[in-house]
Amino acid sequence: MGFAFLKLCSKSFAENFPIWGGSFGPRENNIVQTAALASGGLSNVFVSAYPALYQLKLLDTPASDYWRIVSLTAVGGYFGFFFATPLRKFFIIYVARELQLVFPSASATAMTIASMHDAVRGEGLGRLKMKALSWAFSASIALRVVSQYALGILWEWHFFTWIYIWSGYSNAAIVVENWGWFVQFTPAFIGSGMLVGLNVSISFFAGSVLAWGIIGPLLVHYNLAFGKVVEPGDPHWGEVISFSSFSGKFSSKDTPSPRYWLLWPGVLAMMFISFTELALQWRVIFFAWKALIRAFMRWTATFARAANRDVPWLNGKNTQEPEDMIPDPASPDQQVKMWMWLPGLIGVIVAMCLCLGFQYEMPLGMSLLSVFLAFFFSFLAIQCTGVTGKRMSHSCNVHLASDSI
Repeated sequence: MGFAFLKLCSKSFAENFPIWGGSFGPRENNIVQTAALASGGLSNVFVSAYPALYQLKLLDTPASDYWRIVSLTAVGGYFGFFFATPLRKFFIIYVARELQLVFPSASATAMTIASMHDAVRGEGLGRLKMKALSWAFSASIALRVVSQYALGILWEWHFFTWIYIWSGYSNAAIVVENWGWFVQFTPAFIGSGMLVGLNVSISFFAGSVLAWGIIGPLLVHYNLAFGKVVEPGDPHWGEVISFSSFSGKFSSKDTPSPRYWLLWPGVLAMMFISFTELALQWRVIFFAWKALIRAFMRWTATFARAANRDVPWLNGKNTQEPEDMIPDPASPDQQVKMWMWLPGLIGVIVAMCLCLGFQYEMPLGMSLLSVFLAFFFSFLAIQCTGVTGKRMSHSCNVHLASDSI
């Protein structure tokens, strides 16, 4: 969408409105997708951290907490901005080849942007993609709005309820309906299924069957979890029970609903799987920390030479084989110098400690620990992102290299 709109502006307003017109090439397009991706990542705090703070009674109301939210969002965003700058040279130039980090998603993005700006067919393909995106977007919105007025026809097909009604309200199909087994033709989930692939979709479905078809009914059968009776006023529907209650008025540690009961085993399983995957990446983590220590020693030696001091034990231990490094495609005048990001990073860390201390009453040590953990887990996340799809990408490295050049 950014390509279609800004490409049009670059041509239409180039003469009369220079601020809207001018050159719009692959570099500018990359800025657009980077800004979109960054804003999407920044929004995660609003759908995870802040709701958790409110549920834990650590915040009062959005109106009274407005500046607390703004300040934490600002320091978090600028911390990521300054923090990510040096990582680009470290991962892309110094250790990408040594750790075999191919960044398949980033490579695909680069190829897509390059194809968009192809002088012969790029704009035509861009218009077709924009048209397809617009049609899909419009159709999804129309279906979602109209479906609210056609429940049971365009939205939420309750097959087991229909069987219950057709049998004269005497069929056990309502028991299956109580566990939420119905079909919902949701464009968002259809799109998610297209993006995540078949394996993840099968995993989602298998997890649903395990939770709501096996574990949940067994919990209720042995009185370890409880359902909430729904009373709509019609005697025919006295058997309708909700097993997904998450309200404190009904579901608690004493009378948990199946959903409440399944929450903590689910969280434990996610944590166990995450740390298992982390342990399996020990070799990658070892090489990454080795490269990080080597880079730190190289910087120390550089500063020592600038101060006319020689540190012999650093010589020979901070070098990297030239064949293991990737030539930087950016010229020296296009690269971000250390003086451009280091003062900003130090300043935003200080601002973060002040914000967490005064706004959230967090001790200084814990604030610095959060900074270290942010660095550590970001480091691992980049490693995993760069390794993902490595084996598959080896077969098309030649094509990626030619397109990159």
